[in-house]
Amino acid sequence: MTEQKTPDPARFGKMLAAHSPKAELVLSALALAAWMLGAHPEAMTITFTVLAGFYFLSTFLIIELDEVFGHVAVKISGFSSAVCVIALLFKTLSMEGYQQMMLIGLLSVVAALVVMVGLFLKSQNKTYIRFIIRSLALTGFSLYVFLPDLKELNL
Repeated sequence: MTEQKTPDPARFGKMLAAHSPKAELVLSALALAAWMLGAHPEAMTITFTVLAGFYFLSTFLIIELDEVFGHVAVKISGFSSAVCVIALLFKTLSMEGYQQMMLIGLLSVVAALVVMVGLFLKSQNKTYIRFIIRSLALTGFSLYVFLPDLKELNL
């Protein structure tokens, strides 16, 4: 009689967390290449949506942090990064609503970034570095794309 093995969710989450930086790098490079090369709209939709989905799902990965606010900041950073990526997709495809999404996403990413930098300086936990780099890169790129359109935003 064969024994059926069921996967251990905790072990799967840790394995996924260990390989997520590589996946994030590849997905980010694909999305950036699609944007810079002016790829076909369907290709851009796929790459940006997969990257946004990755950012959203990465908030549920198991990470080693002692601070409660650290977990909250990492989760907010993941959700906000997904919103920023979708806003970039909307901007690239000339769809309405990207300005509001980008504003909300950027404000949330920057708030989470401030908390993560503060906690990193306090605890020296190197786990924060990956999320800080992600937030800085996404904020810089989003501002580069979004700042020329800031004048059009009616607040």
